[in-house]
Amino acid sequence: MTVHTPNPASRSDDRGITTSDLLEAPKVVHALTFDVEDWFHLTGLPTLAQSSAWAGLPSLVERGTDHILETLARHRVRATFFMLGWICKRYPRLASQIVAAGHEVAIHSYWHHRCDRLTRGQLFLDLKRTVDLVQEQTGQRVLGFRAPCLSIAQQAAWVYDVLLDLELKYDSSVALPPSGQQPCYVQSLGGGPMLELPLAVQTLGPIQVPFWNGASLRWLPNWLLRRGFAQFERAEQPAALCLLPRDFAADCPRPKMPLRMRLKHHTRLGYTQPKLEKLISRYRFDTCAAVLGLAPSQAEQAVRAA
Repeated sequence: MTVHTPNPASRSDDRGITTSDLLEAPKVVHALTFDVEDWFHLTGLPTLAQSSAWAGLPSLVERGTDHILETLARHRVRATFFMLGWICKRYPRLASQIVAAGHEVAIHSYWHHRCDRLTRGQLFLDLKRTVDLVQEQTGQRVLGFRAPCLSIAQQAAWVYDVLLDLELKYDSSVALPPSGQQPCYVQSLGGGPMLELPLAVQTLGPIQVPFWNGASLRWLPNWLLRRGFAQFERAEQPAALCLLPRDFAADCPRPKMPLRMRLKHHTRLGYTQPKLEKLISRYRFDTCAAVLGLAPSQAEQAVRAA
C-alpha cells in the first residue's frame, strides 16, 4: 500500500520572520537531519566492533553536536537528531539540550547494529531501550527512526512491524529519487502502514546520484546539488539530508580502513560547514515531524507566538 502524503510544512515560511517572508518564501520545505553517533561507530571495521572499548576512546560527539546546534541557531533552522541510545546514556545532557534548542529528537538504535542482522526480538529490545531512555531524558514522545547503515532491505520489511509495535510514526531509512508518491506509506511484513521519508537521491539520465549525506555534500559540485534540489522542488516533494558530527571534525581520528571508506568518511571535511551553510541559506528546512505533518512547523509555531 502506498498513499501520497503532502508536505504540510510547505504551507508557510520556516523561519517565521515577517508576513512578507511567508508570502515570498519557496513552497517546499525540506528535512534536515543529523545522526548523533561518534567516529568509532563506523560499521564494518573489526578494530572498532567491540562496544566494550568505546568508552576508552576519544570522543568528538559532544563538541560536534554543540557546533551543529550553534550553526542552526545562527540560521534559525530546525532539524531532527537521530540519537544512538549509547550516546544518550553516556552523555545524558545531549538529548535534552537538543530539544531545548527547539529541535526534534528521534532514535537511531542503541548499539548501531544493522537491523537486518538482528532478530525481531533483539531489535525490539534495542529500540525500546532507546525510546524509553530518550523520552525519559527529554520528556517528549519519540516519533521517528533511522536504521543504522539504512539497513532496512526488502527482505527486512519486518523491521517496520517492530516500529509499529513501538508506536513510532515514521521511518527515514530509504534513499530514493523524487516520485509521484513521496513521502509515502510503506507496507510492513505484517501488512501495517509505516510513513517513510526517503533520503534525497537525484536522477541524472539513467544514473541515480545520492546527495543526502556528508560525503555527497563535500564531493558534489554546487551546480549538481542545486540540480538535485530543483528536481525535488519541481515535484513539490521534500528532500531529506543527513549529516553526522564527525562530518565537521577535521581532526577526526582515522583508523585503518579501505580506500573507498576513507574517501567517503575522512576527506574534504573542511567543505562540510560552508556547503551546509550555503544550503540552509538557500533552501527551507524543518524537522522530519514538521515536514510530515506530525508536529507544527516552525512557521506555525512562530505565528502562534506572535
